[in-house]
Amino acid sequence: MGDGMNDPYNATTLDGELRAAGLRIHGCSSRGRIDWVSPPTAAEEKKAEAVLKAHDKTKLPAKEARLGELREKRRSGKPLTAAEQQEMLDHLMGV
Repeated sequence: MGDGMNDPYNATTLDGELRAAGLRIHGCSSRGRIDWVSPPTAAEEKKAEAVLKAHDKTKLPAKEARLGELREKRRSGKPLTAAEQQEMLDHLMGV
């Protein structure tokens, strides 16, 4: 198993990208291994290859990126709106 630093993929982001592409997967690894629900069709394999090729391992999942923005806003001394506070609470509660 890799340490993640030198692996070519961000598994969390890649998993979301594969699922967003409509691929039926159990999960994936930071090395690019895809665990399929059932053997993929040729079209699914082609789609997965396109997702792997387009993947940017430095890109955070949208939710994590948004939370980073909110944390930075708090650190800079700017007040969070009630909706932003709720976003952070929802994340902490796993909602």
